[in-house]
Amino acid sequence: MHRSRFSPLPALALAAVVALAACSKPAADDAAPATSAPAGDAAAAPADAGADAGATAPQTDTAAAGFVLDMGRANAYFATLAQIAKMSKADAARSGDGEEDDVIAMDASESVDAYIARMEADPEAKRLLTSAGMSVREFAHTNSAMLEGLMAVGMMEATGRKEVPEGINPQYVAFVQAHKAEFEAKMQALQAHAGEQ
Repeated sequence: MHRSRFSPLPALALAAVVALAACSKPAADDAAPATSAPAGDAAAAPADAGADAGATAPQTDTAAAGFVLDMGRANAYFATLAQIAKMSKADAARSGDGEEDDVIAMDASESVDAYIARMEADPEAKRLLTSAGMSVREFAHTNSAMLEGLMAVGMMEATGRKEVPEGINPQYVAFVQAHKAEFEAKMQALQAHAGEQ
């Protein structure tokens, strides 16, 4: 039976494209209504900033845990993503089937805490997630916080909304806004590295 899953790297790439593309739009374009809201539970606020503005998104496990994003964690996170991609390719080549394992993929409806418990119990998954020095818990919470910040910034920039949507951690949004250039460069480097594999 197939489960709906996503891996950290494609999910981050999607969020980064949404956020960075929105941030690069001219001011005149920001007034145009968005055709769709970014996917993901970190962007639960509606795409139309004027519609149901009081809607509240559920607080994530990561925000509830008081997790704070900083560049040390962000740098370690991107290093882990690069290492995961490298190791997954190598494992696929060794297996002979050319298929990359999705052992670290997160179920679409899975909470961060449940994901951490599952990864800690799976030696192969834990090996991948800790390959660049992060713990499973640190990786999972950084992944959640980065996606929350990126998706919220993308929605805010696309709709011209200034206030952080309710249920979204303002620290994640401020952090992403302050380091958009660094994250764009890191995403481009990851994508270029993936293309060389």
